Amino acid sequence: IASRVGDYNKLQHHMRDLVSKEATKLETLISSCSDWDQLDNCLNKFETATLLDPFVSEEVSTRLHTLRRLHEQKEDQVEDLMEDMIQNRDFKGIAEFLSPLKLVG
Repeated sequence: IASRVGDYNKLQHHMRDLVSKEATKLETLISSCSDWDQLDNCLNKFETATLLDPFVSEEVSTRLHTLRRLHEQKEDQVEDLMEDMIQNRDFKGIAEFLSPLKLVG
């Protein structure tokens, strides 16, 4: 039994590390990307890992909550920026801001 407990603890630690690494990748993606569909898709995939929460001490749900909050903050920042540019009639700025979106799709 002792050997199995050791394997269980190693596996649990390994799974926590994987959750942490994936969450870190998503944090980087959120900070560097404004493709909301891609971000939502990645967050939804990460959410499926909440099945592991009982095994990893709710690590997935905790990380997911933080990631969703970061995503919301990013959306708010983009909306605020767009509102400011519209109010200031900064059409050149809007065009420059939106031009990377032309490359998508």
